[in-house]
Amino acid sequence: MIPPSQRELRLGNRQRTRRRLQAERVVLCVQDGTDLNCAEHPGCAERGLIGKHQGAPGTLGLHMHSLLAVSPQGIPLGLLQIQHEAPDWQAQRGWPLEERTTFRWVRGLRECAQVAGQLQATQGVSVLDREGDAEELFAEQRRLAGVELLVWAKHNRALGAGRPKLFERIRQRAA
Repeated sequence: MIPPSQRELRLGNRQRTRRRLQAERVVLCVQDGTDLNCAEHPGCAERGLIGKHQGAPGTLGLHMHSLLAVSPQGIPLGLLQIQHEAPDWQAQRGWPLEERTTFRWVRGLRECAQVAGQLQATQGVSVLDREGDAEELFAEQRRLAGVELLVWAKHNRALGAGRPKLFERIRQRAA
């Protein structure tokens, strides 16, 4: 449970962020993650494997995934969400989507859609790097209203039988 002082601080931050967002026609909800290395902190609880290099046992730590609202000009408007997890990469095969680490991108997209839905005159655009290039995310975006999705593509995905692949389709639309 969050102590009252922290809860009040978060609520105040959230209210001020929403006010700043209301002044914008478009808000970019930028998602990204970083690994917090806890290898040198023996008292750090709930550590997961955040990295493994050729033959090494791996580095223990936490993964932090943040959702930052910025204007199209790049002006920070506020922090919308922070997620922490101690990843267990090996055990995730076959897990339901909601329990896998890739679900962090879907949670961020949902938060962006929720915020945009509360601000009628503001368009939300969820921006992700190529790590967010996941089929489940695209399916979720089609289900949600009021949020666009911009993902750096990593894979030249097939778009269906008899249809061009992703990169060719983008080139066709740009022409």
